[in-house]
Amino acid sequence: MTDTLPKIDYNTLFHHASQLPQALDDARQHCEEIDNLLLDLVNNRCTGSEHWRDANTDGKKAKLYIIHPLTHACPIHGIPEPGKRIRTYVGSNPAKIEAAREAVTRNRHYNNAIRELLRIHRALKRAHYDIRQAWDELGLTPPDPPATDAPPT
Repeated sequence: MTDTLPKIDYNTLFHHASQLPQALDDARQHCEEIDNLLLDLVNNRCTGSEHWRDANTDGKKAKLYIIHPLTHACPIHGIPEPGKRIRTYVGSNPAKIEAAREAVTRNRHYNNAIRELLRIHRALKRAHYDIRQAWDELGLTPPDPPATDAPPT
């Protein structure tokens, strides 16, 4: 009778299960690294984008402006008036242009880090759900987690 039942590879099953705590801890550590990166990027970033004037005009130097989306606040340039956008003149000074471009780049890195953090959080929530499902499939109740004084991450 057991010849007709599907074979279970217990070795692989137990190996994968034994590696799961380290994988979850690695994901938690990666979240902490991203949190630290976000703390570094949160204030010194610009939510606007570059807009050049006089770039193709003979005899005039190109001037940089930073234009923000409508009603979009910026950590550097502040909060716009209702229904308005922030327009910031940077000019043609190379040092000011470089600083403005770096601030815009920091915002791009900030947004990418937020997206990565959200992706990991979704993956961890799915993994938690799947682990609970595994307990349910086995007809068992998962043990309660140990009590800790640490705040949840």
